[in-house]
Amino acid sequence: MSDSVWIKIDSVNGGNNNQNFYWLDSQDNLDSIYVRAGEYDIVIHDTIFECFDTLSAIFDPIFEMNVSVTIQNALCFGDSSASINIDSVYGGNAPYTIEWGGVDNNNLFAGTYIVEITDSIGCQQFEYFQVGQNSELSVNVDIYNPSCFGLNNGSIAIEPFSGTAPYTIQWQNGTGV
Repeated sequence: MSDSVWIKIDSVNGGNNNQNFYWLDSQDNLDSIYVRAGEYDIVIHDTIFECFDTLSAIFDPIFEMNVSVTIQNALCFGDSSASINIDSVYGGNAPYTIEWGGVDNNNLFAGTYIVEITDSIGCQQFEYFQVGQNSELSVNVDIYNPSCFGLNNGSIAIEPFSGTAPYTIQWQNGTGV
């Protein structure tokens, strides 16, 4: 079940009583369509004077659901530390069923996630959430070799960029130099 409904044009009054009418979005110029909430155009054609008119009809669901969320982006590039937490669902008819499609909403990679929310009378709503991530950490490295064999006057210059500052540099050889 969803917030979709059959809509039928029953009649058109006025003009010369010789009109054709149809939904603009229907492929076969039908007088009825099965639609979700949204705006739809009705075309009226006076076949005697060859006049056309278009009217818009807006259909809103009776029990539209709204969702409030908190999105935590991934802390590091390429990791799964992101999360989406649904803070509240309102509208529709409580209680609600929330389906993540087998995804653990507390261990997410960057990307787009779809959540299906179903209320107690079976109306469904799909919510799309975008999870981001910090930019990938990059490093410029300049190596300066010792001036002569056996000397210890060589050095390495490291310049981190991208990622998220401030940066911490830790040498793996333990010297800290």
